[in-house]
This record gives sequence, C-alpha cells and structure tokens, in this order.
Amino acid sequence: MTSLKVPESKLLAEIGFLAAGRGLPSVARNIMEALLEANPSESGAVIGLAIADLAEKKFDQAIITLQKKILDHDPDHDMALAFYGMSLKMAGRAAESEKPLDHVIARDADPQAVALAKSIKSETV
Repeated sequence: MTSLKVPESKLLAEIGFLAAGRGLPSVARNIMEALLEANPSESGAVIGLAIADLAEKKFDQAIITLQKKILDHDPDHDMALAFYGMSLKMAGRAAESEKPLDHVIARDADPQAVALAKSIKSETV
C-alpha cells in the first residue's frame, strides 16, 4: 500500500470515527486497519480500532489494543489514556478507570483529551 498524505489520513480517520459512532464498527475497523497498514505508527487509527471494539461491546479487546499498541511505548498519550479509561469504565472496572483519567486531567496537556476524561468521569455507565 502506498503511504498516505496527512490530510488524506486525517479524513479517512474521521470517516472511520463517524462509522464507529453510527453503529458501523466493521466499516470503521476496515478503515482503521487500512490506515495502520499505510502508517503503522498512526495512533489515531489504533484509537479508532478501540472505538470499534467498544461499539461491539468488546471492552476487554479495546483495553488490550490501547495498552499494547500505544500505552506500552507511550504511557503519557493523553487521548489513548482517556479512551483506555473509558474502556475500563465500560468494562465495569470504574475504580480502575480513575487512575488514567485523573492522569490526563492532571497533566492538562491536551485540551480535547482533558475534556473527554472529565466527561467520562462524570458519566455513569
């Protein structure tokens, strides 16, 4: 597969996120896997795969995906941590979700991740 330019990659990722959000996790997964094939270090595509897992209620798989493909080598990746916390909470592990969510909020480095972490903390699942 040829490499994608940044605008193309971002557009495809957005389409993948929309697909997952609209109840089309298999479409989202196909897009995100193609993005990863073109750029294996694309963390947004990994997060997209986790979102597809969450849409299919595969909470443990989302946790594993985020941990192994992002957080093991970048433990301060705020957006991955926020979705990791969400995945833990959706898996019924609310107490465990507090640590990554609090870390994102305390670091206050990525405004979108902070907003997401705060939202997740305030939601009951």
